[in-house]
Amino acid sequence: MDHETLKYVAKEWHEALGTDRLKGMYDKYLHDQFTADFFDGQQVNKAQYAEQDQQFASAFSNNTVRVTEQIAEGNKVVSVMTRSATIPEISLV
Repeated sequence: MDHETLKYVAKEWHEALGTDRLKGMYDKYLHDQFTADFFDGQQVNKAQYAEQDQQFASAFSNNTVRVTEQIAEGNKVVSVMTRSATIPEISLV
């Protein structure tokens, strides 16, 4: 893929991450043998990753990711992004 296509794919993925928009896109972007290391040291497969990402999406409202800058070199893309979300009110009673 050329650099502009790689940047487009990375931007589309990142800006959908943690939102309902990503629901139908996991198969498009993640290989069947996909694994990810989560912050707690747990390694998850594609199905587990999709489930946890959607749990994250449902925990916040107005979850938005914006890619603000990208650099492509070879077959790699580095994306700088900002994230904003609203944390729902929690009743402490």
